[in-house]
Amino acid sequence: MGRRFDRLSATDLTNLAVEAADTPAHVGALMVVDGGALLDADGRLRMTIVRAGIERRLDRVPKLPKVVYRPGLLAGRSLWVDDPAFAIDRHVDVAEVAAPGGEEQLLRLTERLMVPLLSRSRPLWRLWFVTGLPSGRVAMIIKLHHAVADGLAAVQMLRSLLDLPEPTDTAPGGWRAAPPPGWSALVGDNLLERSAAVARTARRLADPAAVRRAVGSVPASWRGIARSWGHPERRSAVRSGLAGGLRSYALTWPPSRKPLMRTAARSTTSF
Repeated sequence: MGRRFDRLSATDLTNLAVEAADTPAHVGALMVVDGGALLDADGRLRMTIVRAGIERRLDRVPKLPKVVYRPGLLAGRSLWVDDPAFAIDRHVDVAEVAAPGGEEQLLRLTERLMVPLLSRSRPLWRLWFVTGLPSGRVAMIIKLHHAVADGLAAVQMLRSLLDLPEPTDTAPGGWRAAPPPGWSALVGDNLLERSAAVARTARRLADPAAVRRAVGSVPASWRGIARSWGHPERRSAVRSGLAGGLRSYALTWPPSRKPLMRTAARSTTSF
């Protein structure tokens, strides 16, 4: 039987539980593109059209309009449900990079946008279109919680939302929030899930070799956790001196080439 409800995994729940200002659990991606399709004749962002285009494509990334829902007693783990108050303009916004609009200024803006934690009362992502770059370019900064996707998935999300043919309709999308499942349905699903977990555990216990492997892995796991918490700087993948925030880096690949962020300027998008 397939999964009836999109419950959070143990890893997702852990990321949410341990998240704090000094241990953020969100990831981000920065892209620089040719702004031709995003700007009007006066060089201003066509945000009404951009937001409508993204909203029409939400079905390509179903988790983006969802929030974490904590059901009642006996109803099992938290799950993803549609946000009844979802509004695209709360998640897709405009930012302007400081003059002269170079790489250093863009990375500093990215750092500042990445510092605050995402609000749990809304879907766990934000997207900014950044103006003020030279040569008519536009940057896109996406920020999303690790429970939604990892860093590579963030880039893939951007491609799903933006790298599409010119739409013929600029009206907002027809997405509508579905109501959360009822408590009785969740309780039944929880009982089925726990019964399946008990059956899996029983099968593993019947295999002595599997038991030895599981027991043998425990000391190494605890040593890794102890090392991490004994060195707070290791708890977050990237750190900075920016008031407890994160540091942004321009990647180079291969090392002898231009930074990836500059190379990405040759990418295009359309609305």
